[in-house]
Amino acid sequence: MPDPQKHAQRRGWIESIARWIPGFSGYLEREYRRDSDQLARKWMADQLDQAKSHLNDYMKRLTAAGKLSELTPCQSFLTRLDTMVGRFRSAPSGYSGFFDFVQIGEDELEKVYAIDVELFKSIEALAAGMEKLAASEEDPSLALSGLESELKQIEQHFQKRKETLEGLSE
Repeated sequence: MPDPQKHAQRRGWIESIARWIPGFSGYLEREYRRDSDQLARKWMADQLDQAKSHLNDYMKRLTAAGKLSELTPCQSFLTRLDTMVGRFRSAPSGYSGFFDFVQIGEDELEKVYAIDVELFKSIEALAAGMEKLAASEEDPSLALSGLESELKQIEQHFQKRKETLEGLSE
């Protein structure tokens, strides 16, 4: 799992020297934040994409067993999962720039990092649950119930993150 706070520590010698130029270090820090945010969102989307393969395997097993009527909850869950992956991939790049309408301060940034950690945990839990799903013999409604609550948490964390970045949350 990527650590957004450590991303800025891996910089080249030119960037280290440029940080001494007045005003330039703030610009670099914002760019590091944007890069870290983009890497974190990419990691989250990639994890969810990889986890989809287990759901697809489960759906193939249902199809092979002739349980076509049981595919509906799986397809609904897959649609929500695809939507979440799209939201991660298409969200605007990270924190505030010099001329952004909403400026993100250090306190807000700490809130975003805390939300990211919760997102990482929820995504890992969902991925682990989906891995178990591939071998599950349960009815899809039962098998997906725990996964649906994990996905709902991811959706809520992402919304809270978005609101924090937009300056809407308290």
